Amino acid sequence: MTFIMAAAALYGVLQLGLLTWPLRSAGWGVVLASLVVGIYGSGVAAIAAEYAAVRGYTAASGERTLDPAVDALSYTLVPVVEELAKIAPLLIAGINVKVRRQLGLSDHLVLGAGAGAGFGLLEVLLGRVTDAQKAEVFPAGGWLIPGGISLDLTYVPDWSEVLTTWLPASIGTVSIGALSPELGASLHLVWGALAGLGAGLLLRGPGAGMRLAGLIPLGLAIGHHALFNYSGYAARRDGDPPGWAADMLQRLADVLGWLPVAALAIAMTLDYRQVRRGRRAMPHTLLTAERQGRTGTAALAAFAACCLPWTGTIAVRYARTRRALFYTAPREPDDLHRTVAEVAQRIDEANRDEAWDAKRVRAHLKADPAGRTVRRRRWLYLIPLLLAAPAVLALGVGSYPETADLQNRFASGTGYILLLACANAGLAWLILQTVLMLRTRRTLTDLPQGEPLTLLHLRLYGTVGAVIVSALLLALRMKGYEADDRVVDPVVTATLFAALMEALMWAGVALALASVFLFPPAGGALAFVTVGGAMRVGTFALSTGGRALLGSSAVALASAAGGGDAVDRPRQEPSTGGEGGKPHSDRVGARREEKVAELTDGRVTAAEPGKRGMVVKQPNAGSTDVDVIAGDGSYVAVGGPAKAKDLAKLGQKLNILKYAARQRGVGAQAYFERGTPDAAVNLAKRIPGDGNVRIFG
Repeated sequence: MTFIMAAAALYGVLQLGLLTWPLRSAGWGVVLASLVVGIYGSGVAAIAAEYAAVRGYTAASGERTLDPAVDALSYTLVPVVEELAKIAPLLIAGINVKVRRQLGLSDHLVLGAGAGAGFGLLEVLLGRVTDAQKAEVFPAGGWLIPGGISLDLTYVPDWSEVLTTWLPASIGTVSIGALSPELGASLHLVWGALAGLGAGLLLRGPGAGMRLAGLIPLGLAIGHHALFNYSGYAARRDGDPPGWAADMLQRLADVLGWLPVAALAIAMTLDYRQVRRGRRAMPHTLLTAERQGRTGTAALAAFAACCLPWTGTIAVRYARTRRALFYTAPREPDDLHRTVAEVAQRIDEANRDEAWDAKRVRAHLKADPAGRTVRRRRWLYLIPLLLAAPAVLALGVGSYPETADLQNRFASGTGYILLLACANAGLAWLILQTVLMLRTRRTLTDLPQGEPLTLLHLRLYGTVGAVIVSALLLALRMKGYEADDRVVDPVVTATLFAALMEALMWAGVALALASVFLFPPAGGALAFVTVGGAMRVGTFALSTGGRALLGSSAVALASAAGGGDAVDRPRQEPSTGGEGGKPHSDRVGARREEKVAELTDGRVTAAEPGKRGMVVKQPNAGSTDVDVIAGDGSYVAVGGPAKAKDLAKLGQKLNILKYAARQRGVGAQAYFERGTPDAAVNLAKRIPGDGNVRIFG
């Protein structure tokens, strides 16, 4: 049953994620990480805060039991703490300006919903994960668990019920004598989505008024949560909630599932306006087909169909990162702007079927050193799989009435010893992953993209929570707690999550151990950046930011945009920035290009001295190098006195450069070192134009 409960939480997040896909800048990895963080980050933080509040209230009031404190705080402080805990990962990640500016409102809403879904799943698992022995099959599908609220029975849905429900809750109810169950929307997911929108408006709302408006959805989530908790408290106290509370809850229940839709409409409308402004302000980031009148979706879809799966991955990652740039809306070109423009240019160069050859792409991927490093590290994924296997068997496979005996095996004897041994090893593994993630933070901070840093912050938040829980449970074991003991003494906590009282020691250990499986090895996805550096294939050079954007797909794009002959022809012609092809002239040309790159706030396109730079072509005219790409995207040719030796060739190359720049929608420039003959300089002024020729040195 645990698998279905988890699937219901995940399915609700996927529904919102699919709706926001056209405007999200965060990938699916970040969305899924938010759900895991809701369990091990937000959930753990809320438990700690609420427990401290209850103990403080009890000490201040002089009460001997915690019941009065729990009753008083359940509908006052608890809703505030829990909703803030759900958006705490977003607020922490938002401390970084890059992350805050590159996440749209749609991203904040979905990540808040993910944290809320994970939070709700934790609440359900704590109270229901050991109920397999008393569960019964429901004739209409799913399972019934006696002992629910009031006269209702707890209902665990089957797959068909989950897949046909909008934002499904992990569990529902069946009233005594009823023929059909009730499975509504996940309350914590809905509250998390509203709180996420509120966090997004507070962090990046356009204008002070819009930022203050972020308090409205956040307040709505807290208010409905408080009303729901008060109704439950009143029902326990009086046997029935007040009429006004029950009536208000019923009215809100009819529209509860559609509140996230209204929030989505607001978030996506504001995001769409920002994207449109970004497209107009940064035309260099658009593909040629888009500037010619095609929609972004059509242009990217055409490229994505060239050579799946590589072109599809490239198109999706490029589109997502470009949205992050549009949300940032820099006033001046920055690293992210240049990275997106660089990848757009490479896509244009490779946007033809004949440029793609699956055999050549595989050869480049196989030869790539960063790719080999990642392949060598694949065995690391076996470690969390093996460590978490007992927890998956106990919590997942053994959570059905038919397999309940499997849970009993892990609740005592050898099975429990194995669970504890894996928990100890898992704690060490999580600590190691935390250290590795902290070490990679500097590398990710230097990248122009904020998504890797967002994912790192989410994983750190969740991993630290899992480490704390694992350490506390193992400390309880050392104090003598047995497998069937309660994790929390019911006399000490009538508390925070009512379900926490039901958690047995062995189940708590298993739930903590499951985090090892949900947090894969750190750093594996970063190998293409930290190990590979700037990606080079033949005449193709991609910056570290571009490589981080595309990952392993950068190699595939390189093999297409770079001419595709690097594997067969490792030695390339000298760059036109050098003269004569001699080693000394190569170094002289490289120094010129580096100087011009500094003057134009741009970058050198050649992978190393003596290698050709980015190649551009003109039909029936030939090809030439672009020595430097300026900060504004202009194509720049760099030369010295030797350019005057063959004026016909110089004119041909500059004409090709001007043609390619016009096709790309950027400027064409020529920089000549001081001392270059006037004949070469005057010829250049007639082609790119007098204002586009500079003398330096």
